[in-house]
Amino acid sequence: MVYIAVILKTKNGNTRLGIIPAGGYFERLLLLPSKYVKFTLIENLIYLFAAQVFPKHKVMDKTIFSVTRNADIDADEAFFEYDMSYRDIMEIMVKKRTKLEPIRLDLIGNDSPAIRRQLLKHLKLSESQSFFNELPVLLNFVGDLKDALSGAQYAPLFFTPLRPQRSTQVDDTKPLIPQLMKKDLLLSLPYQDIKTYVHLLEEAARSRDVISIKITLYRVARNSRIVDALIRAAENNKEVTAVVELRARFDEANNIDWSKRLQEAGVSVIYGIEKYKVHSKLMLITMKKGNDVSFLTQVGTGNYNERTARLYTDLSYITSDTEIALNAQDVFKNLFMGGLVEHSDLLLVAPLTLKQEVLRLIEAERDIAASGGAAQLMFKLNSISDMDIMRALIEASDAGVHIKLIVRGICCLRVEREGPTRNIEVRSIVGRFLEHARIYVFGVGKRQKVYISSADFMSRNTERRVEVGVPILQSKIKKQLLDIMALELADNVKARRQVHGRYERIAIGPGEQAVNSQIEQYRAAYAQAGEPFPEGI
Repeated sequence: MVYIAVILKTKNGNTRLGIIPAGGYFERLLLLPSKYVKFTLIENLIYLFAAQVFPKHKVMDKTIFSVTRNADIDADEAFFEYDMSYRDIMEIMVKKRTKLEPIRLDLIGNDSPAIRRQLLKHLKLSESQSFFNELPVLLNFVGDLKDALSGAQYAPLFFTPLRPQRSTQVDDTKPLIPQLMKKDLLLSLPYQDIKTYVHLLEEAARSRDVISIKITLYRVARNSRIVDALIRAAENNKEVTAVVELRARFDEANNIDWSKRLQEAGVSVIYGIEKYKVHSKLMLITMKKGNDVSFLTQVGTGNYNERTARLYTDLSYITSDTEIALNAQDVFKNLFMGGLVEHSDLLLVAPLTLKQEVLRLIEAERDIAASGGAAQLMFKLNSISDMDIMRALIEASDAGVHIKLIVRGICCLRVEREGPTRNIEVRSIVGRFLEHARIYVFGVGKRQKVYISSADFMSRNTERRVEVGVPILQSKIKKQLLDIMALELADNVKARRQVHGRYERIAIGPGEQAVNSQIEQYRAAYAQAGEPFPEGI
């Protein structure tokens, strides 16, 4: 929320602080008459005419400001205050978010010391928690501005449009379930279209052979075809169970609304387990034909969200492997009973087995390197901050394991050219699309193990969330993942390399070709689909 603050002088010479909210009544973006696109924001207009809001006072000073509040809502503590359902508690807590403790004050456009002092006192903030900005702090108007910039004359301001392509591993014009029962499928988003997965769920909702669908939902689109398919499946008398995480930050209200709709349609809705967010991306379809029972299991790195599937790079693996399905069934059984998976033959399941197995596999590579063997570790992650895993990586590096990390965001592991971290290389790719996939690679050659997972190497993921990683057993798909890793490690356009805790551009040497890994993956997706790649990229 944005406000305008004014210092007012009364008739008797005293001063008062006046505050005008700039939201709730008007659109924030105001387009101005012009043959070009000109605009202002509502807070700038109110700021300009603030004196007219207080005609009986003299405005001595004024500024625009915004307050950032703590966004953490603790529903577990609320159980002691309210005697009602978990969903009802979350609705109350979401409404309370707007009144939670202030943690930051931003003044915009005009830094008024007098107003700053009064606001800090009122909000009980220190000087170090206040900031001055010349540009708007809240950028939620940019989407409306984008829509206003229509027409060919504005095309140079935008990326050349790229469209997710169909996967050539399956034929979308034919039933998907029979095809997926014969071969595994890996969808690489946004390069390949999430509609293939949507069509699978829609087909499962209609299929006479499907008897149940189980799924974990963390973040979904506001107009979700995926949730619509689950609702239709329940209406078609399938047993549908959804684990809906109501504590997905800033998506609580959306998830509450969907949980109501799911329940009304007859879906069994479970709200995760106490103290652990369910962050996994797991789906299990169970089918029965005569006396034969079969399964399709999907494990992903990203949310079941059609909108973000066009913006985030993610992986979605679908397999008919019975052992993986039985492991997934055990995950759901524990979630339904409010418990945690203590043992899994194939899946990595946080918080009790994922970190432990990752550490074991890292230590195995360390031991191989220490005995003179070839050893390697590669990880693609959003973030890494888990102290135990970082220590294990440093020890492995010191023993001679070659370690390559692609970490888009927070990386608390500082590498040096000399010393224990000398064999660790850290890169970050920040490009047109948000890097969100997680890939784990242990070892070399025939003993190489490859996983995809929903978990970053952060203690919140490895110790305080339910996460799932799956081994890729099919050689063709394993190669597909290794090719992605190789391409991203070759990126010299959008990648940066960490050197002594700082990130530096990667120089393109004489005769070397510029490699933008995201664009190259899109180019490959277009080529596989037999579509011409757009010009001008």
